[in-house]
Amino acid sequence: MSSLKDKKSFRTDDDAPLRAAPAEVVIGTIAGIAADGAPLVEFPGNAAGVPLPAMATASYDAGHTGAQVALMFLDGDPTRPLALGLVTGPLQEDQAQQALCAENRVRVTAEQRLELRCGKATILMEEDGRITIRGSHIISHASGAQRIRGGSINLN
Repeated sequence: MSSLKDKKSFRTDDDAPLRAAPAEVVIGTIAGIAADGAPLVEFPGNAAGVPLPAMATASYDAGHTGAQVALMFLDGDPTRPLALGLVTGPLQEDQAQQALCAENRVRVTAEQRLELRCGKATILMEEDGRITIRGSHIISHASGAQRIRGGSINLN
């Protein structure tokens, strides 16, 4: 009877399982969405000088513009980015500002209540649609018609 030590392996290097080299992950920014729905990404070291369309593991829309995204590159080619997913976690103050400002607008979303305060002034928006504006002086100007509509209007 032969032992396992006596047995020789006939495995060659060609039979070895293929192993991919670890790829570098780069943090980029979604600059917009192409007409075909592909995210346009910008990243450090982008030699193209313009945002590049990326393949993606998820779908993105215009609301993701300005968000940070994890990127890898197909075959190590920096002209072929692959968007792995959005980056979450604590952002630096300038990054948070950048993430909120997209296409000349700022969108702030809250599920139940959104409150803006500055000194004695407050704007409060509730999930049921109520909006409360409080301040020591409230001034409203309009270059065109100024309309006040409601189920009922109470003055004073």
